[in-house]
Amino acid sequence: MVPWGGAGTSLTGAVSCDGCILIDMRGMNKILEVNTVDWYVRVQPGVILDDLNRELNKYGFFFPPDPASHYMCTVGGIIATDAGGMRAVKYGTVKDWVLALKVVLPSGDVIKVGEPLRKNRAGYDLVHLFVGSEGTLGIITEAWLRIMPLPRKRLRAFIAYLSDMESLAKFVYEVRSRGGVIPELMEYMDYYSVRL
Repeated sequence: MVPWGGAGTSLTGAVSCDGCILIDMRGMNKILEVNTVDWYVRVQPGVILDDLNRELNKYGFFFPPDPASHYMCTVGGIIATDAGGMRAVKYGTVKDWVLALKVVLPSGDVIKVGEPLRKNRAGYDLVHLFVGSEGTLGIITEAWLRIMPLPRKRLRAFIAYLSDMESLAKFVYEVRSRGGVIPELMEYMDYYSVRL
């Protein structure tokens, strides 16, 4: 049995399953709690990432990880794969945002690992054992995720045309080494990608 916590949007082949039984988690798609005091949201694994951010936006918050399939991927899928996205430069990957999980183990036991409060940390970090495990250790049925207030600064975008990879490496180094400048995302496209 393999939990299908996502929407099958993986670009890494993580949705392959030959001769197995899939447990589709997309029906568990409720946002259970939005906590704007302690900055977390509690959700079921079938919540689509864009739906989550639309709801959080009503409260002035957002969930920063943004895989390319954000418009159709699910919270369970991004946790199971430790998804990243272009904003990982500034905000990290999903593992940096998961505070606690409710999981059904292969034995059938239901456990909760972690705590929804960031300061309340002691003992083994079992939460991050499950993040990225692709459903092999258990089935995630609830997740407590850290959220952030929406940025208040106006976003600016620019395009830099660089002649070679060495120039690109120097450019990224310079941007990252300057205090106070933290790009939300950076994307590189080579000549052939631009032509396509």
